[in-house]
Amino acid sequence: MLRSINGLAAPDGQRTLALWTVLAAQLMLQMDFLIVIVALPRIQSDLGFSALALSWVPNAFGLAFGGLLLLGGRLGDLMGQVRAFRTGLSIFVLASLAGGLAETPAILIAARIFQGIGAALTGPSVLALVMAMARDDSERAKGCCQSNRNSSPIGGALPFPAKPQAIRDCHSASAAERRIL
Repeated sequence: MLRSINGLAAPDGQRTLALWTVLAAQLMLQMDFLIVIVALPRIQSDLGFSALALSWVPNAFGLAFGGLLLLGGRLGDLMGQVRAFRTGLSIFVLASLAGGLAETPAILIAARIFQGIGAALTGPSVLALVMAMARDDSERAKGCCQSNRNSSPIGGALPFPAKPQAIRDCHSASAAERRIL
């Protein structure tokens, strides 16, 4: 069976592969921030950060990501979600490589800023692509709830899927929003 993703027909096997790719990218974006927080003591000793300057390692990413998130969503609308996803992910991966090879604090902070820029472009496209790949309203509701659960620090750590009642609640809210619009 063929499904349309951003106007392109795709067989179910390709749809599944695309979905796993998008979800893996979302996991990578979320894990990056946590990994850097855990590695801060080692980063400080290896690169010679002062205690004050060390706070810029996570904050450079957070400021760029938070400040550009709405722009990333709008760019995804204008240039297409797939193109925005690919561009943002490319920027993020290249900045991650630069950050991993950084030998000075300034290079690491610049790399973190570019990671935030790439994440701001990729992040909004992830949810849009998951919604576009859903076959029906039920899958959209599950994707909505799973995305919300995975985005929370506690929910992402839980080993079980979202409760069926929560999925029905998301589905009901989604249907109500469509009636209002």
